[in-house]
Amino acid sequence: MDSMDSMDVQVKMLAFEEPDTIRTVHLEGITSESFQTDDDFLEAVFQFGQNIFQSQPCCSVSVGDVVIDQRTDTTRYWMVMGMGHKEITEEQLAEYEAIPREKRSMYAYGLKEEEVA
Repeated sequence: MDSMDSMDVQVKMLAFEEPDTIRTVHLEGITSESFQTDDDFLEAVFQFGQNIFQSQPCCSVSVGDVVIDQRTDTTRYWMVMGMGHKEITEEQLAEYEAIPREKRSMYAYGLKEEEVA
């Protein structure tokens, strides 16, 4: 297999890790052209971001983490939600990062910071 037949995807581990923790998810045998939809791409990142597939010294990709999508010239951000993913802007990402860590994962379930005790 050619070394070009893989890609690395960065995930901001905002749900349970320390600030600025980035997990690199390696997608072997896959290129950005391998995906028909954004959902296909995001599901692959989520699946292979689990420690059962790629053990790393941090949590698996979880609800509340943010996938950094650099498949095109424009960087996109995708929050892992309770079901699926939600595209967020860079400004929304900055607002989300400002929320205390212990409240972030609930935010990804649709609750606002003030609703989380």
